[in-house]
Amino acid sequence: MVISAFFNRMKRYYACHCPFAKESILPDSVVSPVLCHCSLGHVMNFKEAFLGRELEGRVVHSVLNGNMTCEYEITISEDIMDSFVREREKKWL
Repeated sequence: MVISAFFNRMKRYYACHCPFAKESILPDSVVSPVLCHCSLGHVMNFKEAFLGRELEGRVVHSVLNGNMTCEYEITISEDIMDSFVREREKKWL
């Protein structure tokens, strides 16, 4: 059981890309999962810059919440899908 807990902690450590959150995982320090919203903002920043508008997103899974990976959900509106995806799909068909 101790070995399993150690490996799970190591998996969470290597899955995390935030240096602040990552360093709290190995010593089992308590860091608020709210910090993961910073990573969400970082991911969204590139997409918002590319699309030229603000997006909405949420943290779905987070290593600080004890999950094995971090997962973010970013909502892309229908008008963005129409202009960036569906127009290109029409050209391919």
